Amino acid sequence: MERISDILANYSASGENTVDKVLGAAAIVVNKDGILYCGAAGRISLDVESPALTIDSFGWIASMTKLITTTAAMQLVEQGLITLDQDVRSLVPELNTLDIIRGFDADDKPIVEKNTNSVTLRHLLTHTLGMAYEFPGTPDLMRYNAYIGRSDHLGNFTKAGFLPALIAAPGEGWAYGAAIDWAGKVIEHVTGLPLDAYFKQHFFDPLGMSSTAFFPEVPAVAAGHQTDLPTRGSDESLIPCPSLQPLTQDFTSGGAGLASTASDYAKFLIALIGGKLVSEQTLAEMFRPQLNEAQREHLVKQTNLDRSGFVMGFPEGTPMDHGIGGVMNVEDIPGKRKAGSISWSGATNPRWWIDRKSGVACVMFVNQWPWGDHVVADLFNELEKAVYTAL
Repeated sequence: MERISDILANYSASGENTVDKVLGAAAIVVNKDGILYCGAAGRISLDVESPALTIDSFGWIASMTKLITTTAAMQLVEQGLITLDQDVRSLVPELNTLDIIRGFDADDKPIVEKNTNSVTLRHLLTHTLGMAYEFPGTPDLMRYNAYIGRSDHLGNFTKAGFLPALIAAPGEGWAYGAAIDWAGKVIEHVTGLPLDAYFKQHFFDPLGMSSTAFFPEVPAVAAGHQTDLPTRGSDESLIPCPSLQPLTQDFTSGGAGLASTASDYAKFLIALIGGKLVSEQTLAEMFRPQLNEAQREHLVKQTNLDRSGFVMGFPEGTPMDHGIGGVMNVEDIPGKRKAGSISWSGATNPRWWIDRKSGVACVMFVNQWPWGDHVVADLFNELEKAVYTAL
């Protein structure tokens, strides 16, 4: 897999010229027994004299947090402490307060109804709750927020920010949003532990993930290894990007709150696919298509609005579903992952996939804005092809 090293170097900045580059990139390919490939290229800062980016460089992984929270929830299911299909509203009172936006009347007034459907753990883990982030692809939510003067949003990392009105009733469709953040609250209620304490006890300490923590904490071993977050200027060169994170998390986010390294995330992937975190039966459920036809239609509709962000590397028209943990391709992708693989990413473009049929998983670590950056997309495409060429 040494071809991957060339790919990482080709796309990473060296010297002053950063046009159509990322600052740096790391990739680790694993199977259930350990690492098949690891490498990195580039640097951690716009300063050309800054240290090299390595597999231990540290940055916000955003929605790559979701797989870890999902795995924690599935541990509780496996232990019989909760079921996927029980109503969790009694465990998390905030889930009893959900409104559903049903449109707008002739006077532009929102038509809203109280949710009376059950809210299940499965809804939370598969994005079928009806809760969406404030994306351009959710115009009714943005219009409703403007009408009521709602200023809270996901980027605040507050309880109110993670509790928007629903755009569909639970089970009606698929909408990408903060549902897994509320799965984190279910975990806290069931275990009696804060989410960070559960993660530390069950994942970080046993697996040696010493560089992973909820921001703004920077673990001692990660100090000095933090990566800058650049964006692109008009000439496609890299320029500084304002911070996307608040100074604190008032709401510990199981959906987007972690910062980590490629090395630590690879440890998690090895343990997950190796059956060290959940059983084979639980893994099989996580990798089973979870959506009905209506939900799949919503999935395709929303992911088509930003394919490079949601489904980077999927050829247009690839049949999709959603597992418990990530989006799923239900047919082989030629030269790439096999049918039934799942994958996801973070807002700053780190990304992972797990292909159980081929027995491999991969994490790519970059720190680049915006989500779905075209250079990252090209890098990821070449990376994945190189992995499967070498298998």
